[in-house]
Amino acid sequence: LNPAEIGLIVDGKADKRDLLSLIIYFADKGYLTIKQNGKKDFTLTKVKDIDAKEKKFARMLFDGLFAGGDSVKLDELGKSFSDAYFAAYGALTEYYRKPKKRLFTMSSKILRIIAFVLAAAMPFLTTVLSSLYSGKYMGVVIGGFGGTLVIAVTLLLLIRAQDKVYVTNTGRKTAKFTVLWTINLAAAALCAVMVFMDTRSIVCALGFAAGLAASEFAACMMKKRTDKSIELMGKILGLRNFIETAEADRINLLVEDNPSYFYEVLPYAYVLGVTDKWAKKFEKINIESPSWYYGDESTLMDAWFYSRMMRSCSTAVAGNIHIDIEGIEASEI
Repeated sequence: LNPAEIGLIVDGKADKRDLLSLIIYFADKGYLTIKQNGKKDFTLTKVKDIDAKEKKFARMLFDGLFAGGDSVKLDELGKSFSDAYFAAYGALTEYYRKPKKRLFTMSSKILRIIAFVLAAAMPFLTTVLSSLYSGKYMGVVIGGFGGTLVIAVTLLLLIRAQDKVYVTNTGRKTAKFTVLWTINLAAAALCAVMVFMDTRSIVCALGFAAGLAASEFAACMMKKRTDKSIELMGKILGLRNFIETAEADRINLLVEDNPSYFYEVLPYAYVLGVTDKWAKKFEKINIESPSWYYGDESTLMDAWFYSRMMRSCSTAVAGNIHIDIEGIEASEI
């Protein structure tokens, strides 16, 4: 599997980071070289045609990079590359929608949608019923409309955060969940108070709270992986665990056998969100400069340098992808 596939499999969604990780992958495979003249000033030069054995979406992205010639400055990538990016994005996602490649069961995806709709609609429906019972409609305005909007938005963000739990660092993950759940629970509590004020029934308020909690939990956790996807995730998380916990002596032996080992793993670490942890493993390990990179020789080119360079290169490419609202990425937005 190439890094773009790993990025898709681990969180169930392809994004720019996944596809653009292929640039370093292409370089390490000997397909292109990277010349850096400034922090975000990069020139890619084609060395040879991409191997026909590479996945279709990878070939599409590579050909899109060099649609205008064998050498291209990243700040000059135009519409042709944007079209190639969207086509590659579509090919990658379509590949994993095939029945034998599908990552999640269809039943669990349908149930997640149902659970989300129930969770989003419950505040409005409950406050409407309680307001009709009491004859007062302040609960509908505050809890029904306001609560429904807040709960729906925060739940969507929580679902996405849960899906990306394996590619988000611990600090950011904790902060995101804390903020989103705090806002979500505050809105739910407000709706429950509105229900109680209308019905004067603690049972109705607690019933609403329990039903909402069950629906939200189901929406976040319902998505079930296929057997093949579970097998792949086990291997991917094994790789992530290795990047995070491998001892320097073990890595040093691997580098002695393969001097390019750092660069081979780098794009995979990037899509798994552990680039810095991978670079840190090489603070006391000498690595050879890659034959595919040209830059300022006065700069210390250690593992941290190449990690930053990869992020800068990907950012530079991403800045030249022009989103067409009718294009494939509209579904990603």
